Amino acid sequence: SYFQNACALYEQKEYQDCIDFIDYDIFQNEKVDLSDDRIADLYYLKAESCFELEDYGEAVKAFKKVFQHGGQKSEFYRDYAIALAYNDELDKAKEVLDHAEDYQIADDSLLYARGEIEKSSGNTDKAEEAFRDCISKSENEELIMRSYVMLSELAKDSGNLSKERNVLQEAKEVLPVSRQMVILERLIQVDIDLADAGKTSYRNEAIELLQEVIDQGWDTYETYNNLVILNEKQGNLTEAQNALDTMKEQFGDDYNIE
Repeated sequence: SYFQNACALYEQKEYQDCIDFIDYDIFQNEKVDLSDDRIADLYYLKAESCFELEDYGEAVKAFKKVFQHGGQKSEFYRDYAIALAYNDELDKAKEVLDHAEDYQIADDSLLYARGEIEKSSGNTDKAEEAFRDCISKSENEELIMRSYVMLSELAKDSGNLSKERNVLQEAKEVLPVSRQMVILERLIQVDIDLADAGKTSYRNEAIELLQEVIDQGWDTYETYNNLVILNEKQGNLTEAQNALDTMKEQFGDDYNIE
């Protein structure tokens, strides 16, 4: 149950809360008796939470704890290599992947990790090639989604909004709905950026995508805030008011609504 609570915090993107829960509510709780396998899993969650918070040094330290407790899952080594790359330990990251067969890392995980390392090294062409290879060879929906996200970031970093949008549109067509939340969020932002750059028709697409987010139950305050702004800019005043009314019902205590 403790592990499930930690997983829930991570999945809810409450990364600091996840770290604190693991460190204090689990590891400092004398009543909790854990096997080495479960401790390794918890350190992996901590490492991933640190990574999401961009605290790559702490992520690397947590990964080392994973292996001290016998963690042997392929994703542990894959994500350890990625954390090393983001922590500017590129030689060590490459060393981990050079011994991938010893760690029994699956080919798709290896390709994804190489893409991340090449991206960190500034080798955008090689990174794009690795992510594309991962997409074509993998049956792992999570890895495919992550590869598309990385491809969109490469396009964004190059300042090519149209290419970024094309990548995300492709991802939306390929991935099942259950894997599309991050893709939709990014696609909405690209449409907003394109509209702000003068291509105002993209606001209509962003509005449609926001409705998809709502239909899937992924809506937040920001979802309705964007709907109000986009509809107002497009002259859809009734729709803007409807979104504002929903905001007041769901987030009435937020002073920004008034």
